[in-house]
Amino acid sequence: MNICLDVRYKTESGASSYIYGLVAELLRQDKKNDYIIIKFPYQSFDFEKDIKECILAPAGSDIIYILWNTFVLPFKLKSHKVDIYHTLKNPGPVWTHAKSIYTMHSLTGDYHRKKNGEFPLSFKKYLYHAVYGNYFIKKTTRVIAISEFTYKYTLDSFGKDKDSVDLIYHGVNGRFKPLSNDLMGPVLKKYSLPENYILSVGNIFPVKNHISAVLAFSEIAGKVDTDLVVVGGKEDPYFNEVYKTVQRKNLLNRVFFPGFIKGDDLVAVFNGA
Repeated sequence: MNICLDVRYKTESGASSYIYGLVAELLRQDKKNDYIIIKFPYQSFDFEKDIKECILAPAGSDIIYILWNTFVLPFKLKSHKVDIYHTLKNPGPVWTHAKSIYTMHSLTGDYHRKKNGEFPLSFKKYLYHAVYGNYFIKKTTRVIAISEFTYKYTLDSFGKDKDSVDLIYHGVNGRFKPLSNDLMGPVLKKYSLPENYILSVGNIFPVKNHISAVLAFSEIAGKVDTDLVVVGGKEDPYFNEVYKTVQRKNLLNRVFFPGFIKGDDLVAVFNGA
């Protein structure tokens, strides 16, 4: 079979780590099928040497993304005789001759709001999902949910039956293991991290709810000598709200934001927590 993996992403995150790990392992284990990837021109992957072909998609705004997916990608998939199209991060074309699979990393809107609370999205992202993303999820052949919560959300929100949704938890990269102080210490020094800390990992977006983490930490900060380290990208405007909360709670010397950390450095930061 010809299997097309859509590995496009705009921001490094847990999903990009998922893409790196999953695709490399698929190519290592599966020698029977031919693989094609779709990527942005600026992306580069070590696993590209093991794929059959590469389709370059234009990078740009969500409008360009949607237009290319809708009017160009279906013909690309057909000309490459793709049997299965699996998008690993963002929604793909709403119509295609190939069977389609989508990995659902998170919610795309509020779900049982009274019970679970809000899932805050910017108006731009809300509109994107309402007009395009959610329709793709409804049309796709199968959905992979990465948690029980996203599994239930998918069943309840998109009219999918249980036979079309698979619950597959994320794997754990083999590099995550205990490290000695000699290996861990230089990394903690590199990022100027404190000796004792609680760790929160995730890009700083509203849906991650870091403000609640800061407020919770503020309740115990005066009783412990442990600090809070928040590892994750700080590009979203929400970071400013989180930082202002830290200022308001007088925790500037207790909460640390080293930014996005990946690879072996992240392993060391986990070990230091």
